[in-house]
Amino acid sequence: MLSFPYIGEIAAATIIGIIKDMGRWPDKKKLKKALGVYSSLTQSGSNSGRTRQGKEGSRHGRRVLFQVCFGCIKTSTPANDFKDYYLRQVARGKPRIKALVSTMGKLAEIIYHCLKVSEPYQYQGKYRTTMTSGDKKSLAE
Repeated sequence: MLSFPYIGEIAAATIIGIIKDMGRWPDKKKLKKALGVYSSLTQSGSNSGRTRQGKEGSRHGRRVLFQVCFGCIKTSTPANDFKDYYLRQVARGKPRIKALVSTMGKLAEIIYHCLKVSEPYQYQGKYRTTMTSGDKKSLAE
């Protein structure tokens, strides 16, 4: 867990306390729900419905993921998958807070994968986008 950027000892202990045993989680969706990072669809009749952040799961897990992702997306932070993913979402037109919540979900998925295969996190750069300097200035504001 400590191989992830901006996950310290307390954040790692909180996430491990929620996960406890990886055998309990058959897929990443269940883990995301336990960590409190999932969407809930509400619809009625012919109304197409809308999605919003679900209320179930651990509040502490959601807070830790938020703090870790917020640290990962700062402009002074070195390149990592979460910063690249966030910038890609914002470049596609997603509002910043929704892009941050989406990044929290991506962090939960990568945590699940790394713990399932017992490997440390390594930056892969697969979410990298090519941005102009004007785009970077507008994101920094």
